[in-house]
This record gives sequence, C-alpha cells and structure tokens, in this order.
Amino acid sequence: MGLQNAQRFFGRVGKVDGLEIQLINLDNTDAVTAQLRAEFGSSYRVSNWMEFNEAAAAGFEMLKRVYALVLLMLIGVAAFNLVANADHGGDGEAQRYRRTDVDGSDAGGSAADIRA
Repeated sequence: MGLQNAQRFFGRVGKVDGLEIQLINLDNTDAVTAQLRAEFGSSYRVSNWMEFNEAAAAGFEMLKRVYALVLLMLIGVAAFNLVANADHGGDGEAQRYRRTDVDGSDAGGSAADIRA
C-alpha cells in the first residue's frame, strides 16, 4: 500500500507515525541505524530489529542455560544411580572365592577372600 493510500485509510492525511526500512544485507543494520539517528536527531525514535528483539534473545539465552543445568542434573542422577547399583556378580550377589594354592592346600587368612 502506498503512503498516500495508507494515510487516507487510517485518517492521517499528511502525517506519518512510523517508517519501516527493510535492508537487503542485514550486516549493515548497525551502520544504517547510526546513519538514520544522525540524520533525524533526537526528535525521532530510531530502532532496529536487534534492539526490538533484545529481550527475547536474553530470554532464550536464559532458557538455554536452564535446560543445560537440568540436563546436567539428570545425567548426574543417572550416573549416581549406576554407581550405587553396580552389580558385582553375575546373579546380583557378591560372590566369594577362597584362594587355594596349586597343590590344593588352603592359603587361609582373610585376605584370601576375593570378589569376582
């Protein structure tokens, strides 16, 4: 819609409340914003899409950190569960063997009990 048609449609003939400029190259956003601010001075408010979305970007950054913390806690609980319930034997119970010498005699002593 052209400017004059929009002014008639909104009942604002001869007046402009806002102007939106779309850039082909978004890398020039800061330079164009600075140039427009210098051109229009302090009597007009000039803002760009990065400033407009700054709050949303900060919210997404915080959300990303919260998700990372929750994931880290979940991994920590899972690792603790694995360590706490480690199976030391084939059937779930610790198996003990008594060491014997090659000739079959008992080696004796409490150090002879080993876990498999």
